[in-house]
Amino acid sequence: MATEFHENSFDDQSITCSKCNWMGKGSEAIVIDFYGVVPDKEVHCPKCDKRLGVLKKRNPASG
Repeated sequence: MATEFHENSFDDQSITCSKCNWMGKGSEAIVIDFYGVVPDKEVHCPKCDKRLGVLKKRNPASG
């Protein structure tokens, strides 16, 4: 199962790529939106493009 990241904490979250050992913050990763067609976004490593997980949209009810 893919790692789930959440919008409210993603930008400051530390992320490590298991393929190339890149380490950085969520704000430095590549986020793929698919033009809003799917509810979640994919998170990829900026160094090797490995898919690191999915960015879950914030639940409007929880703020």
